[in-house]
Amino acid sequence: MEGPTDVWRFRFNAVSPLGLVFTRKQIKILSDRLDEAYICYDNEPQAQEQAEELAQELSLSGVKTEILLIDQSDPGEMTQGEADELLQEIFGGTL
Repeated sequence: MEGPTDVWRFRFNAVSPLGLVFTRKQIKILSDRLDEAYICYDNEPQAQEQAEELAQELSLSGVKTEILLIDQSDPGEMTQGEADELLQEIFGGTL
């Protein structure tokens, strides 16, 4: 997720670099802990460019990545039901 309010919507299994910019240290921390990652940034062009860059960096570190595109302009704008549905699609089971 891009920012903290996006993370709040997804309640668990979500992290944020606190904006569009991420650091090498954040990449290292994530790649040490993840086998796969789903990236869900805002739909604006600059955010999607950063999502692509993040996906590439994580992939180079051995993390399987997928960029999620949503209908809303910002993941934090999703209703809780929409967020739960997306989480269920990703992780399966009940939340």
